[in-house]
Amino acid sequence: MRANTIEQYKVLEFIKKNFETDNILIELIDKSTVKVTDNKGDSLHLVYINGEVCWD
Repeated sequence: MRANTIEQYKVLEFIKKNFETDNILIELIDKSTVKVTDNKGDSLHLVYINGEVCWD
């Protein structure tokens, strides 16, 4: 997956470092938010804010 913004790039790098990417679906939501969904359908939004990746 290719990022469209620097914020998305930072989040995708975080995902690559902390998740098993073969087992998740990654979706670009907006300029700073990426959605990660596992094979059970549970999802997490990761957001790049103030130089950090946060989630909700």
